[in-house]
Amino acid sequence: MCCESADLLPSCKLFGHFRRVVDLLEQPFRELLHVNPPDAVVSDSFLLWTAVASAELNIPRYSFPVVSCFVLSVERNLLFHRPQQNVTSDLDQFLVPGHPDQIYLNKSQLSETILLDEKLMKFYQRALEAENATTGWVVNTYIKHCKRVTGKPDFHIGPVCLGGVSKEELSIDSERLLRWLDGRPALSVVYVSFGSASWLPKKQLKEIGFGLVD
Repeated sequence: MCCESADLLPSCKLFGHFRRVVDLLEQPFRELLHVNPPDAVVSDSFLLWTAVASAELNIPRYSFPVVSCFVLSVERNLLFHRPQQNVTSDLDQFLVPGHPDQIYLNKSQLSETILLDEKLMKFYQRALEAENATTGWVVNTYIKHCKRVTGKPDFHIGPVCLGGVSKEELSIDSERLLRWLDGRPALSVVYVSFGSASWLPKKQLKEIGFGLVD
């Protein structure tokens, strides 16, 4: 089996193995930097070793997270402040600290990556070290709070995933979509996206569909 990205994994249980295999690319990456040093490195946030290797050669490394600034800031605050550890029930709400808006969550809404175990704690400790060595962020969306939280310069790009659609086709689709949205009553549209690396059992997906219909 060959999996070039996490979304091709047949099961989320293999993600830990996939991450360890990806870490094996660190040495070839270091060798490449020495042989042909670039002006800068733009790297997926999960490739933590790119930050350390780039910093050793004084090459600026920019982190490119796949999530939006909002998700990035919420996850960051949950990892650093860990309010989810102060509740006794999975349904008890807690306030996400350090955010300009009052955002309440409960543990049942969090991904397993936020419900930290010992292995994940080690991973996020490495992530913090990588972040300290990161020059800035390249993000697909923008909120001023993200820059205040990270203390790093950020560069706003996007949308970056056109799916092979031309700019002309995208413009037409955007106009048609906006006309459709403008014709709907206020607060009547729900946008749902599971991303490319989500593994949902058919039963759960069906229940989510029924919930959206209701």
